[in-house]
Amino acid sequence: MRAGLTAVAARQAAARLGAFDLAALQPHLPLRFPSTAAQDLPQYCRTRSWYRYPGWAGLTEREAVAHSSPLYIALHLIDFSPLRAELVQLLGLQVNGRGGTPFDPVSLFLCALLRWETHRGGDKLAQLLGSAEGACWRRLCGFAPDDTPASSTMRSFFRHLRTTFTRDRCPRFIALLQQAGLLPPHDPHTATPARAGLPLATDGMLHTAHSTMHCSRVTATCYQPTTTEHPRPCPAQEAGQEGCACDTERCAQQCCRSTPRDPEARFVHYSGRNQEGEEDPSRARDVYGYRSYAHLLGRLLQRAPSHYR
Repeated sequence: MRAGLTAVAARQAAARLGAFDLAALQPHLPLRFPSTAAQDLPQYCRTRSWYRYPGWAGLTEREAVAHSSPLYIALHLIDFSPLRAELVQLLGLQVNGRGGTPFDPVSLFLCALLRWETHRGGDKLAQLLGSAEGACWRRLCGFAPDDTPASSTMRSFFRHLRTTFTRDRCPRFIALLQQAGLLPPHDPHTATPARAGLPLATDGMLHTAHSTMHCSRVTATCYQPTTTEHPRPCPAQEAGQEGCACDTERCAQQCCRSTPRDPEARFVHYSGRNQEGEEDPSRARDVYGYRSYAHLLGRLLQRAPSHYR
């Protein structure tokens, strides 16, 4: 056992080093990250940074791979440049337009992944990218040594795309590996359900909103303007509750019982039922906020080679 490692950590490190097979992956590289936008950007884009796929040569050293983080490995296997056109559309960027020169949105996307992996806040992440310690990450993200994003720039980027990231980031990574033929099919002898032919389970989480709930029936229509000709429907009244008539000036643009700071928040009741259908009433709870689902590759995570993860 290596000095300083627990038994569990030592087994994980040994399995990871032995399972990773770059030679088997090379015919598939680079894996192009799925994008929903047409790649119609001009050949020249004026940006302060520019991401390029670095190639897989950084993974040829066996010892280096053993001590590398999952994100470092992923950045040498996956080409994230197909996301550029989609991110430009989502952010509403004017390519080569007037005004300040922006950072490459793919560079900032990779900062988001780095933030999640390192569990650093915006200020600490900005310090890392600007330090000697962050030289490797600057190179992989496409930043110049003397021009890295401030914490406010990264926070603004995260706020614009937070819903997109939390909703389909995991499914896209899974689709990427499936399209490359790197995921084994579902094992019919396991309890994990099959989704698209994979042993894919969902792990739901409830997240409390910042705002206090004023109505449990708030929905998207409560945030739409109302007029005499086109009155706003009240889902609470339709359900036999008091609701709101929305006939005052306060309700002109949105219902006064809505939560403008959390327009996507909803009342969620969790009955305590798990994926196998078993229900534990002691775990039941009500939350005003959000429900997210992480996608987990069942038993695959326990036995698959590290390049499947």
